[in-house]
Amino acid sequence: MSNERAIQGGQSVDRALDLLLSFTVEEPVLSTRELSTRTGLSEPTARRLIKALERREFLVADGARGRYRLGPAMIRLGGTLLQYDDLCSLSLPELKELRDLTG
Repeated sequence: MSNERAIQGGQSVDRALDLLLSFTVEEPVLSTRELSTRTGLSEPTARRLIKALERREFLVADGARGRYRLGPAMIRLGGTLLQYDDLCSLSLPELKELRDLTG
């Protein structure tokens, strides 16, 4: 793979991640146009990346045409992180103590 092609591949990953990071608790469902605007991508580029993310279940269509929300692949990743994250194991003794104190 040429160096230029590798850089372009990395740029696509960055752009796809920018799309995913556009979703918030306050705005869990976004249109293609909103995603395009938030990331600075053209709508055709945003649409192409959205379709790739949708195929891999990182995004799912949310009823109305052109609107998307985070998909089940995000839950699987989050579950994996929670299962192996040191923060969970470090906080477990304090959480057990809190459980015992509060019943």
